[in-house]
Amino acid sequence: MGNRRMHTGRLAAAAAVAAVLAMALPVAATSQQPTQPTQPTQPTQPTVTLPEAPELDVAEPLVAPPSARLMGGSWDYRILVSRRGQTLELARRTLTAGPAPADPSLWLLVDETDARGQLTADSLFLSRDGLVPRRRAAAMGPVRIALRFDTDSVRGMMSAAGGESLAVSLPTVPGLVASGAMLESIFTVVPLTEGWAATAVQVAPSPTGTALAPATFRVLAADSVTVPAGTFAVWKVIVTAGGAEQWLWLDRATGRLVRSQMSPPLSPDVTYVTELVEIAGAP
Repeated sequence: MGNRRMHTGRLAAAAAVAAVLAMALPVAATSQQPTQPTQPTQPTQPTVTLPEAPELDVAEPLVAPPSARLMGGSWDYRILVSRRGQTLELARRTLTAGPAPADPSLWLLVDETDARGQLTADSLFLSRDGLVPRRRAAAMGPVRIALRFDTDSVRGMMSAAGGESLAVSLPTVPGLVASGAMLESIFTVVPLTEGWAATAVQVAPSPTGTALAPATFRVLAADSVTVPAGTFAVWKVIVTAGGAEQWLWLDRATGRLVRSQMSPPLSPDVTYVTELVEIAGAP
């Protein structure tokens, strides 16, 4: 019984991190090793850097059109794990999009997950036109991260377990995605069609550092999927990152994530599924 509880706790923690990185670039996040900290100028503040941008293997980076604007709303998901014929609900996730309360030029994405009492929260401010990331603040268990996105760099601070602070310094590259919530939002404003492909590079924080995790996306075919929120006509998308694969089902009408599925590269007998449970109106 004790081993089962420990196993469930580890899975719940993994699901929380996966949900914060979003639907899913857990594949990208786990396949990329964080860069080693440079020699710190102060003992408590090493710097995590990635001096060279990862190479893109698809010509077109995933970028929102300059005039793109999001639709406000709230989407509730459940995160399930299956292993050896048994399925367990690990977490509930809510993504909310709407105008930033104090600045009408910005859009605010709030991504919250409750994994059996382990709460995570990720807030991202984007420009309303073009969806350019400006600021991100996230709390993932003991990890806290605050980032500011400039024209040529991403800078900020990250506090890990034990209270150690890390200065984050990363380059800005084409197709840079500030969070999983931003990735999902861009899918709602790009012209998805069969054969469409693009590459994104996601900021991937973890308890041991922050890196850039590249991934490619390709629409395989039109499909239909049933989840608790209903039956949707969708685009089935394959995500490839570091040799691992993940599948997304995006609503053909809106581009919104309806379902995702992945198996961690080191645990192929484990399957994580995210399903849309409910759609709410604009906040």
